[in-house]
Amino acid sequence: VAIDDATLADEAVAAFSRRALLGLLATRIAQSDAKTLALDVLLADRGDADEDAGLLQALGHVPSVIAAAAVFDDGARAMGRMIWPLDAFRAVAQAGAVNVSTDANGVPRYIPLLVMVDGTMVPSLPLLAALEFTGQEATFETTELVIGSRRVPLDREFNMPLRALGPTGTVQTLSAQVLLDGPAPDRLAGKMVVMGYTATATADRFETPFSLNTPGVEII
Repeated sequence: VAIDDATLADEAVAAFSRRALLGLLATRIAQSDAKTLALDVLLADRGDADEDAGLLQALGHVPSVIAAAAVFDDGARAMGRMIWPLDAFRAVAQAGAVNVSTDANGVPRYIPLLVMVDGTMVPSLPLLAALEFTGQEATFETTELVIGSRRVPLDREFNMPLRALGPTGTVQTLSAQVLLDGPAPDRLAGKMVVMGYTATATADRFETPFSLNTPGVEII
């Protein structure tokens, strides 16, 4: 679900703050009978109390994983600290790292599935969302991640190599504008929904073999 230019240009959105908009969209996703919501938005700052409460309530109605971010210390290979969502949000949803490893040209090459911060392994948002969706546990072997009967090849240090499937939009995408009018169970029921910003100047962008401007939420 993409919070895209069409969504933010909708006249109805003018009355919403970003936090209130997320609450409405999360509610619509829950009402659409989605199985899991992965929210690629960092909820580290405190918003309006009523709007925060609305988003908390929405996240409580669908199994959810929300974004955290690991921050590199200057000159260090290890992650130095985590930027976590507010405790209130962590009480209703799991939080996982959304870090992406890129090469010298900024092309995403890996997703670290586990990152070490202060002596603790922090799982990634994609890993937590996959486990929530499948209801399976994860087993890490030397060069593989095992989830149920599925085996995912890994590189060193629990890094999952990325293989771009195609240009922007290859992953089935629904504009959040559609959800402003009501739930969309025909599109979202039983699915894992990954939601984030793709609108111009609102999100991180990456180069892939298919595009020079792929929104980070699509990489996730």
